[in-house]
Amino acid sequence: MSKIGVIDLETTGVPAAANHRIVELAVVVVHPHRSIESVESVFESLFNPERDVGATDTHGLTARDLKDAPPFRELAWRVVETLRGCVALAGHNVEFDISFLKSEFRRLGTEFPSCPLLDTHELAGGGKLETCCAEHDIELDGPAHYAIHDARATARLLLRILRDRADELCRLSGLRPIEWPTFKQTAAVPLTRTEARARRSPTAEHADAHADDGPPLTREELSGKTVCFTGFNDKRGNQSRCSLRGNPMNEERAWDLAVACGMKVSKRMTKRDVDILVVADRYTESRKALDARKWGKRIIHEPDFWRMLGLPGVERSGN
Repeated sequence: MSKIGVIDLETTGVPAAANHRIVELAVVVVHPHRSIESVESVFESLFNPERDVGATDTHGLTARDLKDAPPFRELAWRVVETLRGCVALAGHNVEFDISFLKSEFRRLGTEFPSCPLLDTHELAGGGKLETCCAEHDIELDGPAHYAIHDARATARLLLRILRDRADELCRLSGLRPIEWPTFKQTAAVPLTRTEARARRSPTAEHADAHADDGPPLTREELSGKTVCFTGFNDKRGNQSRCSLRGNPMNEERAWDLAVACGMKVSKRMTKRDVDILVVADRYTESRKALDARKWGKRIIHEPDFWRMLGLPGVERSGN
């Protein structure tokens, strides 16, 4: 009987071609003639993107959630084994998901296999997943942008649509299984959101953070130093949890404030020229943060930085 792999993923941003990465992936394997309750297999895991986590406001994940998650390369074999035997892949705007999987496969030195795709966005006539599910009386298991919830909802939507699509069922019955590459098995195990957050130790709140717990610096001590910022993307990935007179902090405002306080600003993190890195997320795995730690540079969490400068109007608006 034909099996379909229903996929959903969350990413650091778009597009995959801009070096954005997968941070969460869920796979639900279903039979088109059975119900969602009789799924063939399920895969779910977070992935460490080995870069800035990006759109926290969209997917709800922070660098702290992802710090212990394996990178995609270590679980690629599990993803493939879950999907082995499937004749097609499905998703809501499935081309988006596939573009990221193609990029991850290329990083591993192989091409993602050519395969039939089923797009529930197209099959349902367009609209967000939540909207399409509501139109078909399908309930979500939980919040949107939570990969396993969205994958299960997409699977239910697909099965509901296929009941009335004899043409698609006939096409699926004539397909051969997708030819997947073979990846080396590793000892890495999947890590879910629930598991990642259960690992947090209240007694070691900042022990594994990039931002240090060094002595506060005065505004006079900061004046003349060169600062670099990370996590202050003006587009989709702004992780700042501070605001200036009610306006969300962004990179442009951060630069202007630092310069007004007598500091120099560098867009690039360099070993020779930069003295301090300011991080919007104290657990960030951005390249800038990794380089700063390697070079022994002072790393300061954003709220602490503004507090040291003693700037009026800057308020902390989140964690």
